[in-house]
Amino acid sequence: MFFEITKHTNNWFTKSIKLSNGLTFNGDLGWQQYNVGEYQVVYKGYHLETFSDQQLFESMIQDATPRYRGNFCLIIADKNDCVITHNIDRGFPLWACENCVTNLNKCGESVWADCYLKIDKQFAIDHNRYTAFDKNYKAYSFEDAVNKVHNILLRSYESFLRKNKKPLKIFLSGGMDTLTAYSYLDYFTKNYELVDYEYHKFTHFYRHNWQERISKFWGYKQCHTWGEQPAVLVTGGCGDEYFMRGPHTVNIMLMHHGVDIIDLFEQNKDCYHYKYFMNYKNIFNNQTQDKNIQSIVKEQQMVKDHILNIHVNDHQHWHLDETLFFTPFKNIDIAKIMLGLPKQNFVNQTLHAEFNKALITKINPDNLKFLSKQKNYQHLAFG
Repeated sequence: MFFEITKHTNNWFTKSIKLSNGLTFNGDLGWQQYNVGEYQVVYKGYHLETFSDQQLFESMIQDATPRYRGNFCLIIADKNDCVITHNIDRGFPLWACENCVTNLNKCGESVWADCYLKIDKQFAIDHNRYTAFDKNYKAYSFEDAVNKVHNILLRSYESFLRKNKKPLKIFLSGGMDTLTAYSYLDYFTKNYELVDYEYHKFTHFYRHNWQERISKFWGYKQCHTWGEQPAVLVTGGCGDEYFMRGPHTVNIMLMHHGVDIIDLFEQNKDCYHYKYFMNYKNIFNNQTQDKNIQSIVKEQQMVKDHILNIHVNDHQHWHLDETLFFTPFKNIDIAKIMLGLPKQNFVNQTLHAEFNKALITKINPDNLKFLSKQKNYQHLAFG
């Protein structure tokens, strides 16, 4: 789902489309073009709503404010302007300068995830702000939280699989997130390939951009891509972050709870996250001494707002050529629920991934045998 809007074609990309307002769209493989009344629509990705793509286009033409779930980008053009809009918690970064808007390489200013853009034919850019997440927070029992997230994932998988016609593939790394993703996929269908190899197809776009641009995004070093061959890779993307197992934000929440993260792990050296989290000791110490973070963690509303703002701007991987990445965990409502856990359950998730294990157990407890003993440590040696 790489693209740029500019005034000319660019050989870095595979596809170039002249937009109705005279600007040029350049993109990788997989983008589709539609005419909807007087509007030109360029689209890639998927949405998780019950209605059709056509209805999505019509709705977003009426109001381009991001509000739907999924992982997509939508360019809407008429004779005067083009709008770049997307799902509510945008799946990709965005940069804008005086003659280009792109998600391929850093140019100009960063466009944060609570903003979508309108560009006129002279390349004047309007920044349109919106609310990327609801700031009303609730407390949950552990059981209620598990059930709520379980139902979110059931709906996401059911919606995606009902519409998808591309071959499904999944890679089991031995980690918690791919195992959770696999468990739900296997619950719904057996019609998938369990990938046991590394693969990157060297398309025109991949060859021209891998070394200098795509490889700068760390998530693409962990993804398979099949180039011109349509495929869906089911991934655990955003799992650490949205399930609150990412070191940076976990420590901020533990500071709010009055828990010293280094002491916590020193007392639990046999836990799933020990080796991984202890690589971040210097960062934990810096956070603990940071005056701004010290102020934020005093107030529950502030600390949760801060963490979710980090999450919605943490872009990991989005679609590449004809390979779609299904990212069921990229749903900010999951993170909101996790932040509402009781203190001890939050601590248990930090140590043992207790919450993820409860989700897997609801689907198929036998799948836990595929989990590695330590996160990111001999992770392929499971089973």
